[in-house]
Amino acid sequence: MSEKSCTVCKEIKPLDAFSPCRNGYQPSCKDCRNFKAKSLNIPVTVAGQECFSCKKTLPADCFNRAKHRASGLQHECKECNAARKRLASHPVTLTEKTCCDCGELKPASQFPRDKKRVGGLRKECRDCASIRNRSSIYKLSFDECKKQCAVSQCEICGDGFSSPSKKNIDHCHTTGAVRGTLCGGCNRMLGGARDNPGILSAGISYLRNRRMEVRRG
Repeated sequence: MSEKSCTVCKEIKPLDAFSPCRNGYQPSCKDCRNFKAKSLNIPVTVAGQECFSCKKTLPADCFNRAKHRASGLQHECKECNAARKRLASHPVTLTEKTCCDCGELKPASQFPRDKKRVGGLRKECRDCASIRNRSSIYKLSFDECKKQCAVSQCEICGDGFSSPSKKNIDHCHTTGAVRGTLCGGCNRMLGGARDNPGILSAGISYLRNRRMEVRRG
């Protein structure tokens, strides 16, 4: 993919218009990021002002900077601004979006809903959001967890996975160390045996002996 959509200006630009990061490229383009950085150095011409929402006269440091206002401050204080954003409920207005992790342009249906974000969608696609969630649970880096989730079949029985949600990351319940990627049945088998190789070996012997008894009978 040689192009990417900026999450701020919504324009599709070549990849060299974006700064690289550990997950590929920044979600917003260099121009938008530079504009935001410059806005932090906006000169403030007043010591304080009245908030448009709560009508309180507050010191200048209680307001965010605003480039296009003569005072250098937004008309709404930080507290009211944060409260308004918490109550915001943005509808889904996008038909497609670029995932900030995998960098792929995907249909809106492949993104989880996020009412607090403009456009109504999360910045990560469903697959990457699942990987990021698992990486947090199992204390893995995003790339390490992505590698585990890329396994195409169970590492015990060899059955393929019908969907990413069917993949279970197996880990040691004592140390927390990740061991592999298993199907639900094999993962439950290890859990039922309490991760004890002796119990699993005894189960194998049990099955073999009973099978031989059935054949004799």
